Amino acid sequence: EDAFFYRASLNGGAMAVADGVGGYAEYGIDPGVFSRKLMLEASAKEAKNTQVDPADVLAYAQENTALPGASTATLLQLNGTT
Repeated sequence: EDAFFYRASLNGGAMAVADGVGGYAEYGIDPGVFSRKLMLEASAKEAKNTQVDPADVLAYAQENTALPGASTATLLQLNGTT
């Protein structure tokens, strides 16, 4: 049910974790598929523009995860001074 991504660079990086809602399994929906797709989309968006707001990254990921399901998620971005 869980998924994550991690990206490191000399200028900082990002990491995110998603926890698929297990209750969807009662309806035949694998919550892990949703959370993995969510993290895939978030990772792709964040890698393209490391200065984007984390909330915008997660919003983009949610909009582009065209699957049934739900997930909690958190995203942390680091810059070279943190």
